[in-house]
Amino acid sequence: GINAEYGGATLSEANLRASFLEDVELGEYPAIELDSLVSPCCRYFPGDGKLIASASKALIEVFDTQSHSLMTVLQGHQDEVKSLAFHPTDKNLLVSSSVDKTVRLWSLKTGTCQILQGHSSSVWSVNFNHDGTLLTSAGDTTIRFWEVSTAKTINVISFKNRVSSVCFSPIENRVAIGCWDGAIAFLSDPLNDQPEFVQEAHTDRVWMTEFCPAGQLMASCSEDRTIKLWNVSRKTIMFTLEGHSGPVFSLSFSPNGEMLGSAGDDWAVRLWNVERGQLLKTLLGHMENVYSVHFHPINAGLLASTSGDKNSSVLERSSKVANQVERASLL
Repeated sequence: GINAEYGGATLSEANLRASFLEDVELGEYPAIELDSLVSPCCRYFPGDGKLIASASKALIEVFDTQSHSLMTVLQGHQDEVKSLAFHPTDKNLLVSSSVDKTVRLWSLKTGTCQILQGHSSSVWSVNFNHDGTLLTSAGDTTIRFWEVSTAKTINVISFKNRVSSVCFSPIENRVAIGCWDGAIAFLSDPLNDQPEFVQEAHTDRVWMTEFCPAGQLMASCSEDRTIKLWNVSRKTIMFTLEGHSGPVFSLSFSPNGEMLGSAGDDWAVRLWNVERGQLLKTLLGHMENVYSVHFHPINAGLLASTSGDKNSSVLERSSKVANQVERASLL
């Protein structure tokens, strides 16, 4: 195997291959080791999952999940990367946000980027809309909307408190927003609407908001150790999911929307039944806070996670265990 070193992070091709074993049981985490760095986010390409991107401080590493090899390293941010997202259809386009106050739109073909400036402090969250024509970013006390084709700001919405999360619905331009004070807001039209706040949401900082693939549900997670499942049209809470023993940092719906994965500072990834609001399985193996979790966009048996233990793990459930979880999710 090869060893590639980038800014102190050493990746072993052998370890990377090990992370795609076919018969890994639930709870086992073969890992890509990032020797001295912490990865706060990982994202699959939503079209077919053949690429996965992960951040290591100011670096972004993109892997080919077919050949199990490091494809490219993107360098340009001046501080830690906080969020990543692939374009919904163009696998050569990636967006990132950082503590350096910028949003960057990357070409994977050239390794170059356009720098989108306007935020006055760390940019915590960034996301494409469903057709890839718009970007949204959350930082300071604003969310900003950008036109992808021109990389220009087309709208800025200000809040009383700092904003920590923003995401587009996968089927329309509806937006869900999470704030440092625990508030949740919905936005029906990013260009002509004002946010509609929901009372009695979280009691502490919202770390992430995420729509399900069909768009009718939204999940939010918080420093208050809870996850809330929302009915989007009614803007009401369906379930409050409790089980993590510390802040919950990341969420991801399975491709069919039946399961929700969550990750937090209790070193665990948890799988939840969305319809019943019940815990299905707790996945242990990381030795530090788990900062990010992301389901493969097609194969619900693949789940990627990144952690403060400097490991980036891809868990593939064996078909036997996958069937057990699928049956449990229907009970």
